[in-house]
Amino acid sequence: MFEKKGVKKLNKLNEQQADLPSQCKVLLNPVGTAAGMWFNKDGKYFISMPGVPYEMKAIMSSLVLPEFQSKFGAGVFLHKTILTQGVPESVLAELLEGWESSLHPQVKLAYLPSESRVRLRLSIKGDNKNILYDIIDHEAQKLKAIIPEYIYGEENDRIEQRVGDLLLSKKATVATAESFTSGYLSHLITSVPGSSSYYRGSILAYDNEIKEKILNVSTDSIKNYGVVSEQVVKEMALSVKKIMSVDYALSTSGIAGPSGGTNKVPVGTIWTAVAGPYGVKAKKYHFGTDRSWNVKRGANAVLLNFLHQLESDHKKIK
Repeated sequence: MFEKKGVKKLNKLNEQQADLPSQCKVLLNPVGTAAGMWFNKDGKYFISMPGVPYEMKAIMSSLVLPEFQSKFGAGVFLHKTILTQGVPESVLAELLEGWESSLHPQVKLAYLPSESRVRLRLSIKGDNKNILYDIIDHEAQKLKAIIPEYIYGEENDRIEQRVGDLLLSKKATVATAESFTSGYLSHLITSVPGSSSYYRGSILAYDNEIKEKILNVSTDSIKNYGVVSEQVVKEMALSVKKIMSVDYALSTSGIAGPSGGTNKVPVGTIWTAVAGPYGVKAKKYHFGTDRSWNVKRGANAVLLNFLHQLESDHKKIK
């Protein structure tokens, strides 16, 4: 087993990994060296798994689940996951309360939060795959109709990938003007292979002087409205759109924290804007005081707005 994983000489740690209880059934790890263990006592089953997530998943899918299915009878399990962003789990629960109370009795819902996103996983079990699929799909469509503004995809979709796919299909281009997100928005967009086909570049205008001299943001706008304002992010987006000669432009400005806020503009105040063929729209957010968290949430927030704008523009063209 170790030889197949490229381990030619065993050390003491490898020897410990091979030291397993005699009463267990060994679950060989297809992607690592730490084995899983299956115990059976008095009709009860205990399973010990490696701590590395992808190794645990590999053993679970290739050995544990098939074993359970063979022992406890066949059946069909279907899952459908709706991906949401920009809304807390508690708020989602309130918004979906009516839908959830009338949910088909066979369908179960799980809230799976992570950072600024919540995955809504619908599960169903039964015997007829086609019927089960129709049931779970019907419930998913009802859910989507309630919270369309927070949904960015399904299953393993990435918001930046969906944005890229739409830009490619429209043969459109985009550029960014970033302040508090410090290039993180650009990083997300360019993390998609082939993004050079639609992404032109970014102006990182962290300092107000750069906003004025490079992005041509009005000095009066900064003085009268503040740098973290609707007026300023709109000017940033429109300016970089013109400078880069693109179809769309995104901009961000905010107080990332943990300091720098005021009573009027507290830490976590974020403004984003999307400029396109049909004008420019800005949106305000109030996040927390964690700097790293705010940067990520701000970048993802403007991407979600951009995704919805692209979808809306696509319908207008049709």
